[in-house]
Amino acid sequence: MNNEQICALTAAQKKFFNTGTTLPVKYRIAALKKLHHCIKTRESEICAALSTDLGKSAYESFMCEVGLVLSEISWMIRNTPRLAKAKKVASPLTQFHAKSFVSDGVRATVGTVNLDYRSLSHHFECGAMS
Repeated sequence: MNNEQICALTAAQKKFFNTGTTLPVKYRIAALKKLHHCIKTRESEICAALSTDLGKSAYESFMCEVGLVLSEISWMIRNTPRLAKAKKVASPLTQFHAKSFVSDGVRATVGTVNLDYRSLSHHFECGAMS
């Protein structure tokens, strides 16, 4: 993607977010369930990509990547109603070195990232959907 496409995508996402569609907890839980289903449906493809890119076995891919993401999504589904209540929250433990803040109505977590499947693909999306 080039910079223009990224800006257009970000603008479209902000426009959708500003409609308020994502505000109800039921919507967030439905989105998390859809994400969980998509990962389960494509688990073999994800494991194959991890094998090709990182040389991980199917077992290692599930135990260290896919399984952890699915577990985190399940936890978020169970805890989203409680977490959606207004309160000040620190950065997630896995991002202990990061700073979380709200800028222009967008929650951001800024810090270094270990470039792996879990961090890049789904770790931040779980927090964003809840």
